[in-house]
Amino acid sequence: MQKGYCHIYYGGGKGKTSILNGMTIRALGYQWNVKYLRFLKNRISGEMLFFQNLCSIPHTF
Repeated sequence: MQKGYCHIYYGGGKGKTSILNGMTIRALGYQWNVKYLRFLKNRISGEMLFFQNLCSIPHTF
């Protein structure tokens, strides 16, 4: 079985999405498989459009 990682960022304030995006870009740079999940953000964002275009990720807005 391969080792995997799960990062969970929560709480008030700002920076959680920025951390998620940075870690995602780093993992993609190493050609790792990434599962990108966001909760309670039901709007289209530039980050999501970027990742969809880059990785052909199906969107669920």
